[in-house]
This record gives sequence, structure tokens and C-alpha cells, in this order.
Amino acid sequence: MRTIETPNFEETNVEYIEFWLMDPFIYNTNSAGGKLYINLGDISEDVLLDHKKAFENGLPTSPEMTGVDSTQWGVVPKDQALVNSFDANLDARKYQDVGYDGLTNDNEKNYFNSYLQSIASIYGTGSVAYQLALNDPSSANYHYFRGTDYDDLGYNILQRYKYYKNSDGNSPTPDMSNESYPTSATNNPNSEDINRDNTLNELERYYQYEINLNQPILEKKDGRYDIFIRKKVEGQTISYAITTNQSLLSDDIPNFQRMIWLLILFTVPLMALVIWIFYRFISKPISAMIEASQKIESGEIGYQIQPLPDSNEFNYLTERFNSMSHQLKVQFERSYQEQIALQDARIKALQSQIDPHFLNNTLETINWEARISGDEKVSNMIEALSTMLSAATARGGETMISLAEELTYVNAYLYIISVRFGKRLSVKKEIDETLLGEKVPRLVMQPIVENAIEHGIAPHRNGDLILRIYRQEEKIVMEVENSGESVSYTHLTLPTIYSV
Repeated sequence: MRTIETPNFEETNVEYIEFWLMDPFIYNTNSAGGKLYINLGDISEDVLLDHKKAFENGLPTSPEMTGVDSTQWGVVPKDQALVNSFDANLDARKYQDVGYDGLTNDNEKNYFNSYLQSIASIYGTGSVAYQLALNDPSSANYHYFRGTDYDDLGYNILQRYKYYKNSDGNSPTPDMSNESYPTSATNNPNSEDINRDNTLNELERYYQYEINLNQPILEKKDGRYDIFIRKKVEGQTISYAITTNQSLLSDDIPNFQRMIWLLILFTVPLMALVIWIFYRFISKPISAMIEASQKIESGEIGYQIQPLPDSNEFNYLTERFNSMSHQLKVQFERSYQEQIALQDARIKALQSQIDPHFLNNTLETINWEARISGDEKVSNMIEALSTMLSAATARGGETMISLAEELTYVNAYLYIISVRFGKRLSVKKEIDETLLGEKVPRLVMQPIVENAIEHGIAPHRNGDLILRIYRQEEKIVMEVENSGESVSYTHLTLPTIYSV
């Protein structure tokens, strides 16, 4: 499925829409039919029609109703949300996942008290109508289509999906579910922003297409085709019966078949000639240009197309392509040199912003105080932190260091992290020791390890981390694998990192 970018079929030369329609007469064969309307275009996103945009992820994360405006339908956030997701604190979900009115069921009872009182005055507080309204004043509570309660009641398909599209509580966390399986309909907060453009569209503009639905029946009896159509006019049902002879439809078929064969006889050679011309002067040159573009995309900067095509137009395009490819190679080499110089300048600028000797001397003093106090754990953590600080400030002034030295920084970071996670973090190293003397950029691997732990393992509070360093052809490959969520740049080669 895809979005219909324009509803104006006449303007875009769309001839028809094809869709499946279940038989509307299957349970009522005597029905006179009706009309089917298809509306294509822009619709208002203002579901509650209060001219204010409602979105659950902007609601308060506690029972305190702050930062919201009141409307006739409920409350809406005052501030625009920066991301389309619920608050990271799972305990806040019950205060945000409350539907478009922004109110929990308890708050709805107070907000719509006059509505509940009117029902009570008409039907009484003991009536089914009042109890249903009291339990869910906005009639927006969500229920997953599966559930032990539904199973016990023996609900059918229609009953199970009756409340599935409701918005109040349709994104529960696993801890909020009463079942042994997830029961959420979506992980995204409900919002009056259907097209996700961060604006509230209140425009109603669409094309309406009307289709008449009647009940034609086609039957074949004794060489005749009988067509029956029923139509209801002014309360009366009129039936039309049309009978036609089969011979009237089949007598002209042989002549039509001969005409088709003659057309095929003359069309096939002509089409073959057209196909050859198209391939020689259009398809072949285009394929050559596509292949050249793919070579440049794969890194073969400066690739030239040879030989030149016969067509004057494609000849000119090919010459322009070759010229562009050559200029691209020159510009790329110049940009690469400038990028290297800029990167070195940035590294030196960052290293000059802090006095590394002062910080390291201070940490050394704290380390000795910890040793004197007999706190070996704190002393070891200070030594690891000092190692990380030396790496960050580049005390030696070198941007390229040995792989062995880089691994000392990684080990220092892992020691600090191990104090935090304890036995919940397992680290495995698969390192080719023949590469320990190879030169690598300073702090090339520690940020990747930190990223894998903080974004892959930390959300789950435990996990496994695997470090791999090996040679692949002329490259040194560094891999960081974690058992949690996938993160970016977990597999990088040294030339790729250093060229960024």
C-alpha cells in the first residue's frame, strides 16, 4: 500500500481505482441496492474539533495536571513535543496513555460530571447505561482483541475487535498487561497529527465519487444470456429482464480472429525493428551511463565511459559525464586533504583546552589518599579514570597510537563500567595479538564500546559484550557486539574511521 499523493484523478490521468468489495446482497438477495461513496482528499486532523492539537506524549507524567489547557472535550498540552514517543519513565505511561481527551477515567468523571448526572436523572444510577458511562465517560477505553475475559465469555470476532481501535490505554507496558503476552496496539502515542508533519491540519477538501450498486444477475440458459436487474423506484421494486441470443454474440468471432492474426503478422517485424533501434540508440547508451554511475558510487572516482555512443544527444551527455567525473575526482582529492588538515586542527584545539598535568596530579593525590585509607576499589577506579583522562587529553600529543595502548583505554573504561554492572555484564575479547603494534587513531574504539553498553546493554540492565579485532585483507577490522539493542557503527574498518 502507498499514499495517494493527489486525489484529482482527472489532472493526473488516473482512469480507475481497483478494490475488492464483499457482496452486499449475500444476506439479502431481494435488496434493491444503494450507492457507494468514495471520498479522496484532505481531511481535518482536529478529531475533537476544538482547534487545538492533542498529543499524549505532551501530557504530564504525574497526577499533577500542569502545562495543559482546558477545552470542552478535556485537556491538551501547551508545549510542542520534540519526539513522537512516550516518556522514558515507564511509570508515567498510565498518566500519558489516556486518549485524545488527555484525562484518565477518574478525571473524566469529574470533568464530565454534568453529563453523568443527566444520564442518572433519566435512567437512574442503577441502570446499565449509567454504569457504562461511569466506568468510561468518554467511551474511549481500549481492550486488546485477545484476553482471558474474552475467552471466558466466548466472544466472536466482531465482539473482540469492538474496542481495539479505542485510544485510552492502547499502549500499555508489559508490566501493565494482565496477560502473559503483549497487549498493546501501538508503541506510539496518539496524536491529532495523522501525516506526522507536527502541525494541526483543519482543512476539509476532498473529491467525492459516487458509485451505484444494484444487483445484476447473468444466467445462461439454452443458448441465451438472461440479464436481470432490480431497482426500487418510489417505494416499488421494478425488475428488468433482457434476453439475448448467443449466436448474435458469436457469429463475428471468426472474422475478428482473422483480423487479429493479420495485425500480429505485420506488427511483429515492425516491433522487432523498433526494439533494435531503441536498444542501439537509447537503451545501450543509458545502460553504459548507469554502469558508470554505479562505478563512481562504489568508489571508482574519475571513471570514463568508452567508447562514445553513436547518438549525437547521448554523445554529448557522455562527454559531459566524463568531464564531470574528472572534476569530481579532482574535487574529492582536494576535499580529502582539507578534511585531514581540519581534523588534525580540531584534535589539537580540543587537547589545548585543559591542563592535563594539573588534572592527573590531582587524581594521583586522591589515589594516594584512597590507598592510605585502604580503599583499593576506589584507588583502582581512580587509576582507570586517570588512564581515560590521559587518553582524552592526549598527554603525549600523538593522534596515532599503538593498538595495545588503545586497548588499555578500553580496559580502563570497562573496569569502571564493571563496578557499575558487576556480574550483570560479561565481556569477551577476541583480539589478534599480532596487531597490537599497529598504529590506530587515539580513542578509536572506546567510544564505540561505550555506545554499545549505554544504548544496547544499559536499557536491559545486563548483557554480553564481545570485542573482536582482526585483519581483513589490508584493513584492521574492529567489531563490538552486544546482546541488547542494536546501535550504529558496531562494525567499522580502520580506514573508514580515519577518513571521516
